[in-house]
Amino acid sequence: MKPVNTYLINLAYDNAKQVNSEYETLRLSNEERDRFMTLLDNPPEPTEKAKMAMRKFFKRGKKSDLEK
Repeated sequence: MKPVNTYLINLAYDNAKQVNSEYETLRLSNEERDRFMTLLDNPPEPTEKAKMAMRKFFKRGKKSDLEK
């Protein structure tokens, strides 16, 4: 028979794995999946707000982070 603390640690570990799995998994309907894939293949033009954010990002010298 396992000690109680071993049982509790294993229980907590199993629950943590389940929670992680729920947050790491993206579940989409067929329609959502098709839309997602279409947007990956044909991304929309960036908005002005997105362009401004990228200019601000590069101005801070973070370009090397994107080149990795």
